[in-house]
Amino acid sequence: MKLWQDVRYGFRRLRQSPGFTALAVLSLALGIGANSAIFSLVDTVLLRPLPVAHPEQLVELYGTLHNGADYTIQSYLNYKDYRDRNDVFSGLMAYRFAPMSISHENRNERVWGYLVSGNYFDTLGVQPFLGRFSHLLKVLGCESLHFPQVNTAFPGKSEKAFNCVRELWKRDFLTDVKFEAEGRSMSAHKVILASRSSYCKAQFNGAWALVSEGNVTSEVVRLEDMTYATLAILIEFCYHDYHDWAEGMRVTPDDDLPTIADKLDGLLDVLVAADRWLMPDLHEDAQHQIIMGIKYFVRPDNVEHVKKVAGEANAMELRNYCEQYGDLNAQTVMLVNAETG
Repeated sequence: MKLWQDVRYGFRRLRQSPGFTALAVLSLALGIGANSAIFSLVDTVLLRPLPVAHPEQLVELYGTLHNGADYTIQSYLNYKDYRDRNDVFSGLMAYRFAPMSISHENRNERVWGYLVSGNYFDTLGVQPFLGRFSHLLKVLGCESLHFPQVNTAFPGKSEKAFNCVRELWKRDFLTDVKFEAEGRSMSAHKVILASRSSYCKAQFNGAWALVSEGNVTSEVVRLEDMTYATLAILIEFCYHDYHDWAEGMRVTPDDDLPTIADKLDGLLDVLVAADRWLMPDLHEDAQHQIIMGIKYFVRPDNVEHVKKVAGEANAMELRNYCEQYGDLNAQTVMLVNAETG
C-alpha cells in the first residue's frame, strides 16, 4: 500500500514540474540509447565470435616503414612474398575495402565490397553462402555468378547475404533471364530459379537456353499458360528460404462465396504451376492451403473440379480429400432418400 502511495505521489510531483519531467525523460532516453549503442558495438567487436572456423587464431599483419610509421598498407607484391615465404601461419590472405559498381542493362549502382586474394575463404575456413548453387553453375553454363561449395555452419550470415541478393533482384540487378505472362514481365537469375525448380534447371539446358545466354535479358521467355500473379509467386518463392506466398489468398470464414471461389482458383493455379516447375515445397504448401480453404466452399460440382485439377497436378492428398467428400456426400444422399422413401 505504501509503495502505491509513493508511486502516486511521484507522478503528482512530475505533473507539477513538466520542465523537470521532460529533462529527466530526455536524460534517461539518451543514457539508455548510448548504453545500448556501446553494448552493441562491444558485443559485435569483442564478445561475439567472428563467423570463421577458428576466430581465436586470427591475427592481422601490418608493415612498418623505415621512419617508424606503423600500420602501413602493404603492396600485393609484398603480400606474395610474405605468403610464399611464410612458415609461421597456417595461411596468409590479403583483403582491401573498395568501392565497386554493379552494372546491368546500361544501369549502374555504386556498392562497397572487398578485393581479396584467392585463398581468402580457404584461410578463414568458410565459403560464400551462394555456394549451394555451385553444382548448377557448370551445368547451366552460368558465368555471371561464381561461388564455391557452401559451409552451413553460419546460417545467420548466409541469410543476411541472401537478403542482399534479394534486394538487388527487386531493383532488377543480378538477373539474366526474363519471363513474360499476361503481357507483364519479371526478371530473375537462372541459378536462383534452378536451385528450387528442377524444371527450370532442365529448361535452361533446353528450350530456354538461347534466351537466357549472357548478362542482358533482352530476350523473353513467354509463358502462355500461366498468370502473372502465379509467375510472381513462383519466382518470389525461389528467392526465399521461407516465404508466406499465400498471404491474401487464404480462405477465411468471413469471405463471401465469390471471394472464396477467386482465392481457390488462384491457389489451384499455383498448385498446377508448382507441379509443372517441379517445386515440391511449394506444391505441398499449395495442397495444404487448398484443403483448408475448400472446407468453406464444398459443393459436389466444385469438389469434382478440384479433384480433376488435383489429379492432373499430382496432388494426391488433395485428390483423396475430394474423393472422401464425394463418398460421404453419396452416403448422405442415400440415407436421405431411404428416409423419405
